[in-house]
Parts: sequence; structure tokens; C-alpha cells
Amino acid sequence: MTDFDHEAIEQHNVTAQDIDNARRYVALLQGTDSQTYADIAGGCYYGSSALLHEVIELRILLKRDRWLLFRSHQRVTSTPRRKSFSSCRASAG
Repeated sequence: MTDFDHEAIEQHNVTAQDIDNARRYVALLQGTDSQTYADIAGGCYYGSSALLHEVIELRILLKRDRWLLFRSHQRVTSTPRRKSFSSCRASAG
């Protein structure tokens, strides 16, 4: 956690487990060669921003499905909730 913006991490109560979960989540959905995964791995400003986005999203999704990180890529991306959430993200960005 030393590479991230400490103030932002503390403000959102991000734990080491949150970081591990976010990395697993991004790897599951986008792969370890994705830009988001690289941003998080790099830390600093962009990594902190990407990490916070994924942590908050994942916290919401894990409340709905606590086994999400143990599912396959195909199952995660094909579930109605994930499709619905992805649509919201696409229209917002």
C-alpha cells in the first residue's frame, strides 16, 4: 500500500484485502495485461484512482454476491447484474 495516495486510501478505509480483491477482480474481468491492472500495479495518482474505483464497485457487487471472485470470467460477465452494472458504467463514461 506504500505506492498509493495514503490520504485517499485512508479516507475510504481501503485495506490490504480490498487491494487484493480489486486486483483479482480486474484480472478476472479484464486480464492481467489490461491498462487498469497496470495502473493499479503502478500505484501513485492513476493507480490510486483506478484502485478506488474498483474497490467501491467491488464492495457493492460483493454485497450482492459474496462468491463473485470465485466465479469464472464467463459467469461473471454473463450475469444479469454484471451486465446491468456494465451498462451503467458505459453510459456514465
